[in-house]
Amino acid sequence: MFGQECNLPSPAKVNITLRIVSKRANGYHDLVSTFIRIDGVEEISIKFRDICDGKDVVQTYNIRIDGENLINSTLSFLRKRNLPIPPLEVKVWKRIPPGSGLGGGSGNAASILHWAKSRWGGDVTPMETSAIGADVPFLFSGYRAALVRKIGDDFTPIESLEGYAFLFLIPNWRVPTTYAFSKLDQHYASSGWPMDEGAAIDETLELLNRLKRGDRVGLLPNDFLPALAEYSNAYEEIFRSVENTGALAWGLSGSGSAAFAIFKGSCEAQRSKQKLSSCRLIDRIMVFA
Repeated sequence: MFGQECNLPSPAKVNITLRIVSKRANGYHDLVSTFIRIDGVEEISIKFRDICDGKDVVQTYNIRIDGENLINSTLSFLRKRNLPIPPLEVKVWKRIPPGSGLGGGSGNAASILHWAKSRWGGDVTPMETSAIGADVPFLFSGYRAALVRKIGDDFTPIESLEGYAFLFLIPNWRVPTTYAFSKLDQHYASSGWPMDEGAAIDETLELLNRLKRGDRVGLLPNDFLPALAEYSNAYEEIFRSVENTGALAWGLSGSGSAAFAIFKGSCEAQRSKQKLSSCRLIDRIMVFA
């Protein structure tokens, strides 16, 4: 049992649209968003430790993670449900930095949850995993795409954008989630939220239908974008560069900082990656099809 290593692919997600439709008394925000699952973004290896000190060892490579990794939170969550998970050595080959809005950490958590369920069973449902992180329920569900509502814990599977390619554009800055939400509240304090839930759902479904027809949609709606005013000029420059490559659509994922673009196929996305590689504002570019 000890020393045997298990390798796991780890997914991420992109928010095609994101509207905030209300704020609850407890401070949480209700949203309407379209989540698309992107598989195989990162990689995890797991093996049982042969040192009986009762501790997990979690190591990340390529990108440093400060504070507690969501993998530690996931293992704690599972052990509280009485799964007999021994001390583990976990290695994570990261490609998505924290504060990118692409759910890399949540994807790591979802992969650990699937691994534990396949080995020990258990009755963990996606909704219960919201205690680990807001994006974990969707990524653990296995759905390719979903219309997401409420605080992220209410989602309905929808048809994904099959055959399309996604370009992830990680800029030179990061946007911590708590900071993004504080700027969001400040920005909309006087004007109120741009849309109610019904209008946001209608908008989302219409944009998805246009993309499936191959229409060029352009900038996709995300209520965090105008709230992050200090980055406005930089995002405008990135989006202008993306537009010039022939993308169908582009936007901000989650609460930032990552931008993304959608292409008809991987060849177009790869050509765009080459054209954008010299952009001074972009730290890294990734293509997923």
